[in-house]
Amino acid sequence: MLSSLAMRASLLAPGAVEALRLRDFRSLWLSNTLAQLARWLEMVVLGWLVLELTNSIWQVTLIGFYRYIPLLPLGIVWGIVSDRMDRRLLAFGAQALCLVTTVALTALLFTNSLQYWHLALTSILLGVAFSVDMPVRRTLIIDVVGRERVIPATGLDTTTAMGTRVLGPLLAGSLIATFDVVGAYALLILIYLGSAVSALCIRTKASSSQAGGGNVLGDLVAAFGYARRSQIIIAALVGSFFANLLAFPYMQLMSVFARDVLHVGPVEYGILSAASGVGSFVGAILYVARGHLYPAGLAFLLASMTIGLTLCGFAFSTVYLLSLAMLFLEGIGHAVYATLQGALILQRTTPEMRGRMMGLLTFAIGTWPVGMLLLGGVAELYGAPFALGLSSFLFFVAIVFVAVALPEVRTMSLEVKVVAAKPAPRSQP
Repeated sequence: MLSSLAMRASLLAPGAVEALRLRDFRSLWLSNTLAQLARWLEMVVLGWLVLELTNSIWQVTLIGFYRYIPLLPLGIVWGIVSDRMDRRLLAFGAQALCLVTTVALTALLFTNSLQYWHLALTSILLGVAFSVDMPVRRTLIIDVVGRERVIPATGLDTTTAMGTRVLGPLLAGSLIATFDVVGAYALLILIYLGSAVSALCIRTKASSSQAGGGNVLGDLVAAFGYARRSQIIIAALVGSFFANLLAFPYMQLMSVFARDVLHVGPVEYGILSAASGVGSFVGAILYVARGHLYPAGLAFLLASMTIGLTLCGFAFSTVYLLSLAMLFLEGIGHAVYATLQGALILQRTTPEMRGRMMGLLTFAIGTWPVGMLLLGGVAELYGAPFALGLSSFLFFVAIVFVAVALPEVRTMSLEVKVVAAKPAPRSQP
């Protein structure tokens, strides 16, 4: 039902119909949707499993840190690599690694052999796969549909991805209550398998025309130099940096808010975790259908501010229904933020720089695990509500600063404006 609603709404947007007519985009769309469903389902199940196993906020935080820390050192590296290799194979390899890792973890659960270090190790491996997957999949969208359709195609992809933010947590809560965590991990195996097979069905050869030359350090320098010549790229990168450092780490503490602040069980925990996803799904539908009528830069900034303010409200709520409402509103902002975060960068990037720009974005997103440690540490000392209230307010202040410091972003539209690339430094013979 979610996918059907998403498709009907997305058809209202220019370019979405043309994107859906492309076989390769449909394969990529399905693979992305399954990968996102697995991500949200696993996040909820893992948070509950670790909390029940250790009864420690800090251990829950550490698992999230292990899961996402590979993004920080590896994200930009894989972005550079994806400019030189076939991105289809990289996308398949990432899902294959997730599949093998999840099979091993499920076997440990089934045989009652699971220990905390197993969860730490498998979280790191899944994080490595995610560090490959994130820059590759976003770049594959523009490879398949072209620059002119990248905004509606990304919006369509985001709409269904946000739908998985509803379905994943609801499935997780129901499976935990009915079959325990083993049933949830068994379903994860099937989802990762479907995502890997769908990635193999993509026929468009996706790699940069400059597959060979240059060195990694030179490519890295060129990436930073290229990014700082565009205010919209700077805004997207800085906004993503602070969002993942100060705002989004709250997701790792959802089990703590559910059990210790709101005093609810696993089913209510699943619903709480899905509330942001419901808002994201609604927000994605609205933005894909009508977002082209508004300046994209301003929409990105306002969406980011909405995230900060609503999370601050959620942090200090002790009423379950009010908490649901705050997360629903946060989800609306999250949908617009997620749609524009990568699409605006890709739309203004030359083909030979796409992988590196997505690598920089993944690097910015890689601050998430650092934020988890900071949030978890403060929560351990002063409580989860104070920790999230402080961090979400600081995020709001950071976005206000971006809006003031980069005035061109506030009036920037969806008009295609590509930043010319300068030759990357070459190693000396």
